[in-house]
Amino acid sequence: MKDHGAWVARRYGYRRGPQWRAARRAYLKRQPSCAACKTQYRGFFAPLRRLLTGTVVHHIVPIHVCLALGRPDLETDTRNLLTLCAGHHLLIGHILNYEEFNIYAKACVLRCWGRPLSEVRDNPEFKRFAEERYKPFSMWSDEEREAFRRKLWEKFPPK
Repeated sequence: MKDHGAWVARRYGYRRGPQWRAARRAYLKRQPSCAACKTQYRGFFAPLRRLLTGTVVHHIVPIHVCLALGRPDLETDTRNLLTLCAGHHLLIGHILNYEEFNIYAKACVLRCWGRPLSEVRDNPEFKRFAEERYKPFSMWSDEEREAFRRKLWEKFPPK
């Protein structure tokens, strides 16, 4: 399974931290099912099933954005994580483009819970979230970066 977050981060010159694997494993143990469709994988074969079906731990604010804005702690902060299956990861987490992100992913999951991808795409609230998504980080101005840095500190104050 491709690690899209690491792939995008490398394009910006960043790498996942050494603590990520353990944090990912621990998060999947606590939250093994897709938050949107509740597809669940537990037991001895759970890691293999997740690998085959594409269940991932999604960063609401991508790691390259966190690292660029001076918040490396958010790579493993559970407030910034969400378990999603491959389909919901691309649709809800990234609004169909891994270069973009949906800061409202958790709210979107609550409003679209249990619905198939096609219904989520057609949901008016989801369309509103999609319109408010962030453009690729490479296109942000210095002012946009600074405004988002402040938003990160408000939304995710250090623990």
